[in-house]
Amino acid sequence: MAQLDDARAVARAHSKHMNEGRTGRSFFATVLMVAVLATGCGSSTSPSGAVTATDGGEIAPSDRPAGPSADPAVAAILAAMPTSPVRQAGAVELEERLAKEVIAASGLVADLGPERWAWADAALRAAMADAAADAGVAYGPPKIAAAYGLGVGPKVAEGATVLAIGLALGVVNAAEGSNVLSGDGLTTDSTSERTENGERTVATITGHMAAPTGQGRIVADVEFGVQVAVFDAASGQQLRTSRFRTTGRIELDECPDADGKVRGHVRLTLDAAGGDAAAAVTVEADVVGTVDESATLTTIDAEGSTGDTMTEGATTQTTTTTGGARFTVGPDGSLTPDESSVHGGAESDGSLDDEQVNQRYRRIFESIDLAAWLMGDKAQKRWRGGACVEIHATEQSRTVKPSALVQFEATPFHKIEQRNLDKPILASFSGERSAEPMD
Repeated sequence: MAQLDDARAVARAHSKHMNEGRTGRSFFATVLMVAVLATGCGSSTSPSGAVTATDGGEIAPSDRPAGPSADPAVAAILAAMPTSPVRQAGAVELEERLAKEVIAASGLVADLGPERWAWADAALRAAMADAAADAGVAYGPPKIAAAYGLGVGPKVAEGATVLAIGLALGVVNAAEGSNVLSGDGLTTDSTSERTENGERTVATITGHMAAPTGQGRIVADVEFGVQVAVFDAASGQQLRTSRFRTTGRIELDECPDADGKVRGHVRLTLDAAGGDAAAAVTVEADVVGTVDESATLTTIDAEGSTGDTMTEGATTQTTTTTGGARFTVGPDGSLTPDESSVHGGAESDGSLDDEQVNQRYRRIFESIDLAAWLMGDKAQKRWRGGACVEIHATEQSRTVKPSALVQFEATPFHKIEQRNLDKPILASFSGERSAEPMD
């Protein structure tokens, strides 16, 4: 991933020409300098008609102003795009929806029984909540969601707390103030057990949370899993074992590069197994944003994919779906797709109907929307706040004589890339006389 960079820096420096009317007075004129990074647009990808899917059942037609498409594959992709922005709550809903699909397809509940799985699931979420509290992501009772803006934080006992990508969002918010998550991060390992109806059940929970710092990136890594083993209570013989794992990763460039590009990545994976069945789903999105001369995000080129692997006995079915588009970013952060750039397709060694294809497109564009929001909200606030570029000036504050002329040079400097930027500076003057550029 390219180094992050900033399109805007606000700094205070001396004016290029400074005039003062009273002898011996310490003069300090303020120049507001904005380092402007060049923009540039990547090439668009033309649509592919790999799938001729139509309306996908539960997926309502999009209200985005993209217009109808003569290509049924493009129309299907546009219809699968979220009709409302995906934020924290939307990401949690996506992950919970996928978890239900994976658990249902894996044979886990059939192997353990609904009540025993509910107990193991609650133990997993409780361990995640405890780890989050230790890392400073949650406070007090284990109500993770409330710690990062999801509104009401449900109790662990209700089985409604977040999984890995939801917790990763909390890590992004907490990372700057958490020494626990930097470096190797936080590792957790716990065991719960119970005996009922002649069977002893042991749930072993392992997890890891990290927010590596430095190199101009915002990173959150979360992985938690539970392995459930069932033993004969009398003999100690192991009867069966099942597992469930959830992982989430968020990566964002903290600053645009010298070409005005900024990159982001979101990935979530869920997998489960029980008896002779197993299921795994991965969804990921890569976004490349472009900023304009005022350091505002204007366009996003996005690519996403989702993969499904379903196993039952000796039979395994694998499906891979891809999709992407270029989006214009509105002042409110809304995304409007460029229809000519919309593309996607699906491949499977089994059979897929239109609804199944559209559901996969929906996953992809929800993850794209999440990555774009993180870029426009979390990262953009930092680079527009001066986290990426500073002004290096050849003059320092000092006392000057009346009508003195002081010349100096001011150069924008990229904090992450550690180099000067050959970019113009827009200067405004605050003082008694004037500041004028020499060239």
